[in-house]
Formats: sequence, C-alpha cells, structure tokens
Amino acid sequence: MGLPKIDIVFKQKAITAIKRSADGVACLILKDEKKKDFTIKELKNVADIKNEDFSEENIQALKDCFLFSPAKIIVIRLNNDSTVEEALKIVGGLKVNWIGLVKGAKKDQATLSSWITSQEKLNKTYKAVVFNENTANSMHVVNFGNEKITFADERGEKTGD
Repeated sequence: MGLPKIDIVFKQKAITAIKRSADGVACLILKDEKKKDFTIKELKNVADIKNEDFSEENIQALKDCFLFSPAKIIVIRLNNDSTVEEALKIVGGLKVNWIGLVKGAKKDQATLSSWITSQEKLNKTYKAVVFNENTANSMHVVNFGNEKITFADERGEKTGD
C-alpha cells in the first residue's frame, strides 16, 4: 500500500514544481546615482518601486520587467563609475533565474554573457538577456538583437538596449 502514497507525493511535488518555475526571480543590474544608500533592493510588485530611489528611465525598466510576473525582482544598483563585474560578484551569492542589464554598454553585455558561460562550467544555472551580443555561445543566454523597438504607449520608438 506504500506505492499509492508515494505516487500522491510525487504528483503533489510535480504540481508545485510547475507553479514554482512559473514565478521566477529576475535580477536587474542598473546604474543609478539618484539614491546611493543601497546596493541591493528586493521588489515584489510595482508598488515597491519608489520614485526617490531610481531615475525615471530605471523606474520604467522595472515596471516593464514586472509585466512578465516574476515572483520578485532583485535590483543591483551601481554607481556610474562601477563595473558589471562588481554586480556579478553579488549575483553569485543570490538565487536568481534571469539576469539583465538596464542600458549596458556592449562590453558590459559581453561580460554578462561570458559570466553566464563560466557559471555553466561550475554547474550553476543562470539565464541572461543581453543586447546585441553576437559572441554569446550558451543556451542560457538570450541575445536580443533588435536595434529598435516600438512601444504601444507614449514612449514610441526606442533603441533595443
């Protein structure tokens, strides 16, 4: 009679695994000089975004990220003179599913892409979205190559990064 009990537990675990995978944790690395008293901030919904914490451009990027219903967004704020490598040292100690840069330079995109590849070799799985990074040679790196995008709201056409 132990077999049906195991089967029930297995089904319950499978159902919760599907739900847990749908609600991933996103990590956005952004440069912002507006408020310098934090490096990491955890946001669980749009209401957690405070105007006094981020520039208008970064606030819009955070709101756009919430359109995909992540369980939470971990924001790593860098000063303008900081490097992406500094942020990735922090990311290495966090549980995140997807990583992206807000307005990262080409070399920053390449740095993120190569970091994802190096983590694969350590059997750690992170996924990243990079802009126009043609050297990405990993199944965990999504290369967004559109040079321009058109928003349906008042933003109109913007560059792809």
